[in-house]
Amino acid sequence: MKSKLLLLCFLFVTSALFGQNENPYAYNNAIITVDQPTSVKEYYYDYDEQIAKHVQNHTLKYNAQGLLTEHIQSSQGIADVDVYQTFRYRFQYDSKSRLIYFWKEQLVFGNYKSMNEEQWVYDSNDMITEHNNWSVQDGTKYFDIHSYKRVITRDANNQVLKIEKSIYTSTVDDDELVLVLDKVYTFKYDANNILDSIIVFGRNITLGGQMKLESKQYNLDFKNYNVTNTDLLTYNSYQKLGFNDFKTNFTNTFDTEGRLIKQTEKYLDDEVINETTWTYEADKITEADLYEKEINYIDATGRAWKRETYTYNGTEWELDYTPFEMYVRTFANNKLTTDLHKNYYDSETQTYKNDTRFEYTYTPVTTGILGKQSSNVVLLYPNPTAGTVYVNGLQDIEKLSISSVTGSTQALPLQEQIDLSGLAAGVYIITAEFNDQSSSIQRLILK
Repeated sequence: MKSKLLLLCFLFVTSALFGQNENPYAYNNAIITVDQPTSVKEYYYDYDEQIAKHVQNHTLKYNAQGLLTEHIQSSQGIADVDVYQTFRYRFQYDSKSRLIYFWKEQLVFGNYKSMNEEQWVYDSNDMITEHNNWSVQDGTKYFDIHSYKRVITRDANNQVLKIEKSIYTSTVDDDELVLVLDKVYTFKYDANNILDSIIVFGRNITLGGQMKLESKQYNLDFKNYNVTNTDLLTYNSYQKLGFNDFKTNFTNTFDTEGRLIKQTEKYLDDEVINETTWTYEADKITEADLYEKEINYIDATGRAWKRETYTYNGTEWELDYTPFEMYVRTFANNKLTTDLHKNYYDSETQTYKNDTRFEYTYTPVTTGILGKQSSNVVLLYPNPTAGTVYVNGLQDIEKLSISSVTGSTQALPLQEQIDLSGLAAGVYIITAEFNDQSSSIQRLILK
């Protein structure tokens, strides 16, 4: 089972680094930048002798909002490396701090040459109309299969009426990618102009690429209603009609923080087809359906350090196998200092082999609340906290909010003392917007 929650957790961590977008496809995301390290040393272990070898250096830069703008990965000047290579990753953001362009470049004879580029284009209602992903050869861009375009039709009130999504796919000869219509979403409204149903047609390959009815969602009970940006629609429940007239009921249950904790699919006679539950704890997220269970153990980075999968045998959950890999991370002053990747688990010795190690360095920031471009700024203290926190530099803060690892966000009151004891234990991100239009983030651990 591939955990949806681990994906949500990862997307939240990357959203703090790249605005509202996921990690770019060609980006090396092994470096954890949530604490804004300025340099990282990378070591690789010999499989048999387990001797660490220094193989690469990473240098990183950020903008005033704490978003990553440049990452240089290089083996240049390292004595034990036979072939020197240098790559540069660059990130461009819009006025809403959304990642809109990404470059992966390689240093060739003193000049950087583009290898991959990625672009996100938004309309005035913050919906993506284009996601372009290119490989670059000799200065020429070639689309890949991750690219898509969306034509969004709206009414006079800016409500979405139709979304036509086209993707790039191979031709018969497989020598080039062409843009083809893949999905059509039609949004129907009732007499009161409330969204009543969503009808989806999809490209059917067995019918020669003809569009065929895939599903219809109706009897919609919304958790979040937004028909100018339908990407933000979420549901408490709805009914679904499949292409073969197969009808089912879907029900979502959320906790007080807005996190999905149960999703149930039933036949119309209430027989359960499938049910998935999510349990959130301070150090782990558990996802389980009727037959499989996955536990992701989360540390202070917001990433999983170990994943376990289980199968239900009819009476109890059985561990499928010992995880084949894990991460051992160390921290100092609430910052990541070492990230050791272990894999190749040996069941006889019950040990792992060391594979890769990253050592993190942080440039000291200026003291005071106005050194806001760094996540090292202390916004709330003490950290970790059992519930009651105090606000540092309150007079400079215009807005304050707290977000869970899954991205659920709520505003905090602008007062010297705040009670967070009503929130579940775990790792949170504090965001402050200041009077001078700058912003800063801080990771807070709630015990």
